[in-house]
Amino acid sequence: MPLMYERVRERIQDGDFLLFRGDRCFSRVIQVWTRSVYSHVGVALWLEAGGVRRLCCIEALEGRGVQILPMSRVLARDGAVDWFSVVAAPEGRVLDRGKLVSYALSAWGSRYASPWQFIRSFSWLTRRLMNWLGKPMDTDPDRFHCVEMIMRAVRHAGWEDSDPRDPAEMSPGDAALLPCLQRRGTLVTRATAKAAKRQVVSQI
Repeated sequence: MPLMYERVRERIQDGDFLLFRGDRCFSRVIQVWTRSVYSHVGVALWLEAGGVRRLCCIEALEGRGVQILPMSRVLARDGAVDWFSVVAAPEGRVLDRGKLVSYALSAWGSRYASPWQFIRSFSWLTRRLMNWLGKPMDTDPDRFHCVEMIMRAVRHAGWEDSDPRDPAEMSPGDAALLPCLQRRGTLVTRATAKAAKRQVVSQI
């Protein structure tokens, strides 16, 4: 369900998840390689200083590392983003938003995961060989891909589940399946909605 970003912006809270379905080449590669509907994930974060309050997204992005961008710029870059809010899980457990965001902030400025990390995590043959040799899944604990950073933040926030995998081998789709999240809809800006409408009209 499309949600006008300008109308729901104030309802988005620290720690809410932002899932992306990119249409760039690298995004498509990630979707295919990780067998995921989504290609990227970030976390919402409110920043305020000097009377100015901005909703931002903290994310680990290829070529940039862990960065913070205003949500308006993220939407201008990607067009549409699925918003998942943090809720109580069916058994009553709640994700600690503060601890999740504090971990993400502590990773701010870290480098993006190396190509070898993706081969180690998502190549079936390499993964089996490295596991057999007893090599760790995480090839460099100081570098992150988007899901790795987010899922480490989730576990830092005290979330325990039955998934034994290392965050380095998880996909954006895995993050979307967390029982402490509820999908609210797809965030679009007025500019994005108008552009989509013009494209539909031009095809008639």
